[in-house]
Amino acid sequence: MSRPRTPTAILDTKGAFLAQPGRRRECEPQPTGSIGSAPKHFNDDEKRIWREFVRGLPPGVGKSSDRWAAESIVRLKAKERAGTIKGNELAQLTLLCGRFGLTPADRARISVEIPKENRLQKFLQSRNTGTSTNPTPIQ
Repeated sequence: MSRPRTPTAILDTKGAFLAQPGRRRECEPQPTGSIGSAPKHFNDDEKRIWREFVRGLPPGVGKSSDRWAAESIVRLKAKERAGTIKGNELAQLTLLCGRFGLTPADRARISVEIPKENRLQKFLQSRNTGTSTNPTPIQ
């Protein structure tokens, strides 16, 4: 099995197209929207696993276009917890979890855009850690 393609945005950030700009892939689709809530046809156990799955996703991973793959993960995980999963299904579950960066090794292979920190977040973070950028004694 071949390695998944690195997104064009990541290659561009690394400077991969400086020497050969013609290799840039144009019109690469950009997923939008969050993964959302569990599908309505899920039973209660599957909805619980869906929420657990979404909470466990690394930030920036899991968009609306990933819902079908996420649904497969949830159904396979439900089978695993019920003790009815087969060997090939367990292999598929492991593969899908890796695609979402849910193992330590796979997390190291994914790259997501880090949201810019705004001034309020910086201020609150400095207040929480006690390392204010403008320390003034309180009198």
